[in-house]
Amino acid sequence: KSKQPDPEYFLAVEIHESLIKTALWEILETEPSVVNIGSFESWEDESSLINGVDMSLDQAVKVISSQPKRVIFGLPDSWMEEDKIHPTKIKLISKLCKDLGLEPIGAVTINRAVAHYLKKKEGVPPTTILLELYTTKIALSFNNQNQINKLPHHKVVVTGNLLRYELFINNKTPLIKTQKPIIYVTAGNQGSHS
Repeated sequence: KSKQPDPEYFLAVEIHESLIKTALWEILETEPSVVNIGSFESWEDESSLINGVDMSLDQAVKVISSQPKRVIFGLPDSWMEEDKIHPTKIKLISKLCKDLGLEPIGAVTINRAVAHYLKKKEGVPPTTILLELYTTKIALSFNNQNQINKLPHHKVVVTGNLLRYELFINNKTPLIKTQKPIIYVTAGNQGSHS
């Protein structure tokens, strides 16, 4: 019998405006999967962010004996600029990694990660709109400038980057067949997660 190789573990840290979520992932034979989810923690400043990530990661890794250090960050759209962490957030992410002994291996906007997952698992159409709910705002993510142009600009502030159209191109048949936009809701505030 050939022994199956040990899984390769890594961490995911998802930071929202006031909420932290973490997960322990493994890669076995090139296929990633979630092993365990950490606790949901709220944060409001640098100290509470670092402490919250630490507490959440403690919960995520309690199911294994090793202590993985490699981490991928899921960040709000406003924290990223042209596929890189925004210059105003680099110091905070660097301090977080240094204080917790983490080795950053990548970062992605949360909405891009959700769009990629939905494309892969459900075959979402290119008219999809992603919606994040916060206590003080609602964030919409589009992949098409025409969708943004239809918003009432006297009532909304348009910021951030469009989702890349190629995230929505796929060969799967959508689970929901409609020509109307499909809205997927991701919640960014505690107690609002489904």
